[in-house]
Amino acid sequence: YCADQAAQAQGYVYADPDSRTITAVFDDQRSGTGWREHRATFRAEFTPEFRKWLDNSKKSMTQTEFAEFIEDNVPDLNGSDATLLLEVATTIQATNGINFSSARRLQDGQTQLTYLEFIDAKAGQDGALKIPQTFALGLRIFKNGEGYNLTARLKYLLAGGGVKFWYELA
Repeated sequence: YCADQAAQAQGYVYADPDSRTITAVFDDQRSGTGWREHRATFRAEFTPEFRKWLDNSKKSMTQTEFAEFIEDNVPDLNGSDATLLLEVATTIQATNGINFSSARRLQDGQTQLTYLEFIDAKAGQDGALKIPQTFALGLRIFKNGEGYNLTARLKYLLAGGGVKFWYELA
């Protein structure tokens, strides 16, 4: 459109990454006084699929909510990550424990305390499935755009007798 308007000599193109817009001003002030009234603006819009992943990033979900979210969005996952994540979300078993020890030196009265909290998490029917730290997404980020491979970090936490899941887009 900019070439069709023959505005290379007096026009200018501005980009705003925060609002995802590109604005071409055809009567800019590059070649003298311009009124900056003749414009064309392109706004890059997110696809519904990417918007869903973006809106739920860093959002805590129960085990059931996370399993349903993964099941509903299986087409967006790359390779074997879909079945792996779904199995992790539906079969995770986690326990936590605390080891506490105390040592006192009689010679000078020094006390050393050790507090160690540990979490034992397993997944799979037999508990042998390794819980992944990351998973891959294959999405078109912008409407009418190309597809991209994205990495998301999987996080989980034992809370209130259950497991909370969330992910963070990298």
